[in-house]
Amino acid sequence: MKRHVRIDAAILAVCVAFSAAMAQAAETATTVTTTETTTEEKQSLFAFKDRLNFGGGAGVGLWDDFDDETFAYRVHAWWEFIPWFAVEIEWLDMGQAEASPNKAKIDGFNLSGMPRVPFGDFAIFGKIGCYFWDGDQDADGGGDQDLSFGAGMTYKIPNLPIGVRAEWTRVYLKDRDVALPPGNTHIDEHIDAVTVGGYFHW
Repeated sequence: MKRHVRIDAAILAVCVAFSAAMAQAAETATTVTTTETTTEEKQSLFAFKDRLNFGGGAGVGLWDDFDDETFAYRVHAWWEFIPWFAVEIEWLDMGQAEASPNKAKIDGFNLSGMPRVPFGDFAIFGKIGCYFWDGDQDADGGGDQDLSFGAGMTYKIPNLPIGVRAEWTRVYLKDRDVALPPGNTHIDEHIDAVTVGGYFHW
């Protein structure tokens, strides 16, 4: 009888020990899974941030028909899908041109696709997109959407989250009739913006 009791006690002890070991293993697995998920989420967040850049620049606006130079500036952000392609949104102000007695001011949002060629800390890029501009003139305001394109280069300063960017952008204003004194002025020109600035990256 005592022998059976001992055997039953031993079996019970083994069962209890096995159950405790299984519970510990399940808890460890849950902890590892949670840690891996958190790590993956952080890596995903950092991967998104690593591809995001924003900054601005200033320079000169060159107006073809007006034969005038203006102060131009831009503020932009771009996201790199892959090392060789990015999308960008920017605010681009071409400044105010004057050809007495006429004046015109153009600014607006520029949406572009940017093919890139990175090499080390440098990258060269092209861009093509659509410029959603608004114009303020002497007698009447206006606005439209027109083709934009350009090119430039960036340089990431080593060991710092900043870089330098220089670029040229051209916008075509095609077949625009603007009411300017002393009469209607037909604008069929391009405007160039040449700027140098900086940007921030993670």
